[in-house]
Amino acid sequence: KRLLEACERRPNEPTFLVYMARIRLIQDRLDDALEVAQLVPSTGDLGMRARLIAAAVCLRKNRAEEAMKILEQAINDMPNAPEPYFNMAIVMLRLPKFDPDRNIAAEYYKKSVELGGARSLSLERRFNMVEAKDQQ
Repeated sequence: KRLLEACERRPNEPTFLVYMARIRLIQDRLDDALEVAQLVPSTGDLGMRARLIAAAVCLRKNRAEEAMKILEQAINDMPNAPEPYFNMAIVMLRLPKFDPDRNIAAEYYKKSVELGGARSLSLERRFNMVEAKDQQ
C-alpha cells in the first residue's frame, strides 16, 4: 500500500524507481526491470544501483558482454563502491569456460572485498582462495 502511495505522489523519484526496478527483477519481469532502471539518472549511488539491476537483467538474458559494459560504467562512476566489482566477478564467471578471464574475475572479487564488500565463501572456493582453516 505504501509503495502505491509513493508511486502516486512521486512517480519519477529515483529511489522509488530503483526499488521498482528491483521488484520487477525479482518478479522476473526483465524487460520492465530494465525499462524502469533506465529511467534513473546515471549519477551517484542510485545510478550505480540502477546499473547493477540493468546488468543483472542482461546476465539473466545471457548477455554477459552487455552486462560487463554496464558494470564498467558503474565502476568508472563509483570506483570506491564494492558492489560493481563483486557483480563483475559474477558476470565474468558466466563467460564460456575457455575464456581466460577467470583470474581477472578473481581480481574484481578481491577489489570488492578490499573496498568493504561482503566475502563469499563459495566464490573464494571457485577462485581457490580458501585456506584450510576457512573451509571448516
